[in-house]
Amino acid sequence: MGIKRIFLLMAAACGLVGAKEKTSKEVIVDFLEYHCYDCHDDASKKGEREFESFKLPLESVQDLITAQEIIDQVTLKEMPPKKKEQPEDEERLAVIRALWEEIAAARDRFESNGGRTVMRRLSNREYENTLEVLFGRRVDTLG
Repeated sequence: MGIKRIFLLMAAACGLVGAKEKTSKEVIVDFLEYHCYDCHDDASKKGEREFESFKLPLESVQDLITAQEIIDQVTLKEMPPKKKEQPEDEERLAVIRALWEEIAAARDRFESNGGRTVMRRLSNREYENTLEVLFGRRVDTLG
């Protein structure tokens, strides 16, 4: 009987070790496919929301806004609608965490300039106009 118990414990441990945890992208895509695409695909666009063009990793401000809207709706349990099959609270929490991870990663990518404000140079025309505004005189900077 002891050998049987040890064998079962080893089999269970191997199953747990071999189980691969989903990435945040997989969690989000699976959730959207199962709960959202029926009503919010390219053809339906219910509520003027379409998630098929939602890309991961988040590359644009619009993707960040969409991610935040999804978080809001899932957190408030507004979506999926009451008539549809509801995800478990653990599934809701998993997709919210995954979206926050994606938002944090996108924020890091967007702020990759070291937190500094990027300065741009003025063109000659912009420089001349700035000097005219400051000193009240037209200044020819080119010649």
